[in-house]
Amino acid sequence: MRDIIRKILKEQTENVIPNNKKVYVDKVLKRWETDPMRTKQFIDVYGIDTDMALYIRQKIQEDLKNVPIGKKIWLLDKDFPLDVGIGNYDFKFTIDNIADAFNGDGKGYVSSLIDEVGSKNLNFNILTDMIVIDATIYPEGSVHINVQEDDGEYELKEFSIYDALNDDSFGWEVEGEVQDIIREYIISFSPLLYKVRPLIELQLFSESKWQVELMRKGYD
Repeated sequence: MRDIIRKILKEQTENVIPNNKKVYVDKVLKRWETDPMRTKQFIDVYGIDTDMALYIRQKIQEDLKNVPIGKKIWLLDKDFPLDVGIGNYDFKFTIDNIADAFNGDGKGYVSSLIDEVGSKNLNFNILTDMIVIDATIYPEGSVHINVQEDDGEYELKEFSIYDALNDDSFGWEVEGEVQDIIREYIISFSPLLYKVRPLIELQLFSESKWQVELMRKGYD
């Protein structure tokens, strides 16, 4: 009896998708792996409905569980993905938290999403809805930047990663590039993330847990 009650409660909080739709989605996702079409076109071409979009979102959520939380990652480590471009950067970071807007409750999630953005392009919005990631950048790191001198010439200079992030002239650009590197690192754990490209809001923190943007304003 208890097992039956648990099953009913689980079905009430999870999105239950017909098996035939799962089989269909798995097949078309396999085709999409080698097709350059964008997410909106994929939805239109293959007739992705709301159940299917939720199933895909569930698969993305499962992939995100493979991202190591709290593990210090070094860009130059042999285990760092080779297909993630790091440019002139060398720094260490941790992924501290991943918060997916999709909470597993299909009906409740769809209802709140419609309240927020409307029903137009609903299935696209389900697939691309926001994922919020908190990451810590550690002080042991550097970046080489072309800096314009007083005579107008550019010189390649090395900065500590914190000095670069704090710089009034180019700190915002460094922050954006650091975010891009970490986003691509996250995406490397999921072929679906790579194809769907949902909105990933990445919040950077210093080791003392100040937001990088506030560090640049002198609050650290």
